[in-house]
Amino acid sequence: MQPKTFEHASDLPAVEWDALAGDNPFVSHAFIHGLEHCGCLQPRLGWKPLHLGLFDGERCVAVTPGYLKANSHGEFVFDHAWAEAYHRYGMNYYPKWLIASPYSPVPGPRLLAGDSDGAGSLRATLAQTLLLSGRELGVSSVHINFAADSDGEALPGGDWLRRGGWQFHWHN
Repeated sequence: MQPKTFEHASDLPAVEWDALAGDNPFVSHAFIHGLEHCGCLQPRLGWKPLHLGLFDGERCVAVTPGYLKANSHGEFVFDHAWAEAYHRYGMNYYPKWLIASPYSPVPGPRLLAGDSDGAGSLRATLAQTLLLSGRELGVSSVHINFAADSDGEALPGGDWLRRGGWQFHWHN
């Protein structure tokens, strides 16, 4: 399995991305590519796309929608106190690597690996690869916002902090 980072969702064929994303529209290729294409995700706004894929030969078997963040705008997670604490200790909080659906506080999959029998193992490999790649990139931390339970199960216990929160959903 080879990890590869890429800056544009269009670097991966939509059919491959969507096969891994399932039916959640907020991590679909069209949604991510649309935000990139219309200029919502660019460094001057604090969003630099940096997606991570795991490849088996030429085929992508798992992917994350990822962003190097220069601020916390558009995340709906208010971590300004963390940024301030880093600053007080002379450390840089930004860039951080955010795995999320941009501008969308919508729970759903973030470690996209489809629903095959090996999907759980692929998610775990992707989570570990995120940590290793984050260290290589020199980011302060890696964040996965509003992740599905299946993503949480893939995260190695001692390496990730879990943030709890409440959301109220209206179902018609």
